[in-house]
Amino acid sequence: MKRWWIILVVVMLSGCGGGGGSSSSPSNPSSLIVTVDFNGGPFSGVAVTLSTGLNGQTPTGVISTTSTNSSGQATFSLPSDGTLCVSATETINAGTAFAGQCLSQPFPSTLTLTLQ
Repeated sequence: MKRWWIILVVVMLSGCGGGGGSSSSPSNPSSLIVTVDFNGGPFSGVAVTLSTGLNGQTPTGVISTTSTNSSGQATFSLPSDGTLCVSATETINAGTAFAGQCLSQPFPSTLTLTLQ
């Protein structure tokens, strides 16, 4: 009878996992507000792109592009997971100003890009 109890206890304990489960990253927020600054203030009318990557100053895997409003802000709906990038390029005088950032999830719900 003792042997039966020992076997039962061993079988029951072997079914109890040691807790080494995977940890998953929190989901991205549902939306993102991007503020584009230039020379210390918000910049309206700038095209801002949400993508999955940047190749130098070129967005790759473009998800959406929109322009900043009069407050220098653009709003995006975000996918629930994955690395995301936000970038803005604007021709200023005789040159081009660029700002871009890629982040892993969870992506922030607000982000400021400063054109340089």
